[in-house]
Amino acid sequence: MHRKNRIVVLFGQVHADARPDEQDVLVEVEQVCGALRTLGYEPISVPLTLDLGSAADRLLELRPTAVFNLVESVDGQDRLLYLATTLLDYLGLAYTGSPSEAMFLSSNKVLAKRLLDRAGIPTPEWAGLEEALADGPGFDPPYLVKSVWDNASQGLERLFPDRDQLLDRLSARTFSTAAHSPRREDVFVESYIEGREFNISVLEGRHGTGNRSKTAVAEGLSRRGIGIDEKEVVAAQNTLGQSHLHELHGHLDFRRAEKSG
Repeated sequence: MHRKNRIVVLFGQVHADARPDEQDVLVEVEQVCGALRTLGYEPISVPLTLDLGSAADRLLELRPTAVFNLVESVDGQDRLLYLATTLLDYLGLAYTGSPSEAMFLSSNKVLAKRLLDRAGIPTPEWAGLEEALADGPGFDPPYLVKSVWDNASQGLERLFPDRDQLLDRLSARTFSTAAHSPRREDVFVESYIEGREFNISVLEGRHGTGNRSKTAVAEGLSRRGIGIDEKEVVAAQNTLGQSHLHELHGHLDFRRAEKSG
């Protein structure tokens, strides 16, 4: 039986020598716990490591109503982030965010790009490492070399203005056995797109995204001097579809979690 109003805030354990972007999660944990207390919940933070057995024992001991998932990496590896939701699925615990399938598919950039391409959603041209080394990219420069798994800009190489410089750099890459180091096959080549980058989160509620969220996106960009019409936001959302929006940015419905428990 679940402990009513108890919420576990799950996050990847942070090493002492972790990157600054990994240490940020400690601030997030503190803020989420504070917000949950304000809402009348009992938050308990639990760090996740590769010792999944111990984590499972701790979660079963706590018997939370639900889990607020803040895991972005496990043991410093972004590629392992889906282990958190997989464990929670196995334990039958309700949690925030996207399900395990979406976490895995979206964290592998090459796999995500293939799915986007198959769905007819534009994505910059790309080539896998072996393909690029064998025949060269089948698109024009400039080129970027990216990590397949790391999020944000981790593992991002400098811009390569021509094919020769790109192939020289790719050929020079060697396999690494050091922990937390990308291996040779874990990179891919992507066409560089000129312009600024924006990350937009869309929260889906009981009745879909709603007009308020669409208007908020348009207004938020407008305040930053970016001209975008609300109709463009609506069109983008319709292209992705409601199921994709849920996968991109899920949220927790505590009442539903309590009812299922």
